[in-house]
Amino acid sequence: MRRLLIPLALALAPSLWAEPITDPVRDYLENFDVRRGEAVITATPDLNGDGVPDLLITRNTLSNGRQGNLWVCYESTGPSEFRRIDELPDGNPIEFHQKAVSLRPKRGGKGFELVRYSPGGAGEGMLGAIRTTADGATESSLGDFRPSSDPDRYSALFENAKVQLSFQSEKSDVLLSRYFPFGRWFRHMTPLKWAIAVIGGLAGLVVILAVFRVILAARGGASAVPR
Repeated sequence: MRRLLIPLALALAPSLWAEPITDPVRDYLENFDVRRGEAVITATPDLNGDGVPDLLITRNTLSNGRQGNLWVCYESTGPSEFRRIDELPDGNPIEFHQKAVSLRPKRGGKGFELVRYSPGGAGEGMLGAIRTTADGATESSLGDFRPSSDPDRYSALFENAKVQLSFQSEKSDVLLSRYFPFGRWFRHMTPLKWAIAVIGGLAGLVVILAVFRVILAARGGASAVPR
């Protein structure tokens, strides 16, 4: 029984000590290898309808050609808490072009979903609706679409200010300096990491004191030798 409890405790330790995400931008900078010289792009729609803006975030260097950028969604789950959603159930990333995405109210629920156009070949593509769910995010197909055959519908979907997403862009150098003024050596510290750091520091101090006592003892022994 004891043999089973030890591996189980080790497996559960990260989740027990992990802190909830309270600062989505910091979490993104820490976990998605943001580098200097990039532009960080964000949008803040209320996708789940809880009255708290969620965060969509990407970088100008992170794109899939004409399909657009690869986005991470931070959905609010409570007061100052968020969960990270970075892929769809099929394992594909959340991707859309900034000029080919809009918001529309969820059918039968609060909040909004993202309507996006995914270009294909020969001037034809697909419309899809991305929404957050209890399990993460999902996308449903809204059918094939050829913008040149129905420019009015395309304009209504993606060029109407009432449904457009508002994007902001900030230099990664500014964000990295703001969140990590001394560099990214000190990442987001959990209680477990603090405990390891304190224990390691105390152990190091004990070793230093022991070495110092050995040196003093050696010097004392040498001075006691008669000439």
